[in-house]
Amino acid sequence: MVWTTSVAAIQISLLCFYLRLFHVIQWARYACYVLIALIVGWYVSTMITWFNSCHPFPKFFNPALAGKCNIDTHKVCSATGFMHIGFDVFILLIPIPAIWNLKMALKKRLMVIGVLGLGIL
Repeated sequence: MVWTTSVAAIQISLLCFYLRLFHVIQWARYACYVLIALIVGWYVSTMITWFNSCHPFPKFFNPALAGKCNIDTHKVCSATGFMHIGFDVFILLIPIPAIWNLKMALKKRLMVIGVLGLGIL
């Protein structure tokens, strides 16, 4: 739950930075708003899944308690992680067309795109 919260906060903060940076590029603004909505939806659905996974909820943290857990945590973690990676890819792709249209040497543009590409690591 802490990981999901931190990832969502970081992704939304990057998109808010893009909104300030690319405020004149209409398609980039729309892409940022759509991604923010998707990330918020992903976050809310993930948190609802975790909060409803075990009854009573403290059993999630202490398996010795009475009750039962209804989900396979490995599958939920995998699905959550894949969605996170997909959002990261889209976040990294948003500035590339704007960088490509800059009036600078091709080598410099490719270097800036390469530096942004390091963010995938």
